[in-house]
Parts: sequence; C-alpha cells; structure tokens
Amino acid sequence: MTVAKLRRIDPNVSGALSIVRATSAKHCVELTGSSVTWSYTGPGGAPTFGRCSR
Repeated sequence: MTVAKLRRIDPNVSGALSIVRATSAKHCVELTGSSVTWSYTGPGGAPTFGRCSR
C-alpha cells in the first residue's frame, strides 16, 4: 500500500502520513504534525507516540 493508493480511496488522506512498512504480514504508518509523531503498527496495534521502529 502507498499513500497514493490510499488517496485514490480517500482524497482527504493527510500529506503528513507516511507508510514506513507495508508487507502482507505487518505494517507501520506514521503521522507527524507540529512537533509530535504518532505511529500505528498492525495488525492489532494501538496508536502510540513516537516513530515506527526501524
């Protein structure tokens, strides 16, 4: 999945969204605004402060 593909589904997807990792088994996305970064690792994760683990 890419941000461009998400925008085809929903053109309102934020430009601050980054897809860090997307495989068939796991994904992690980040959203940065002001000075705060949130990340979500899934499936089954919860949004947390901070970046995706690299």
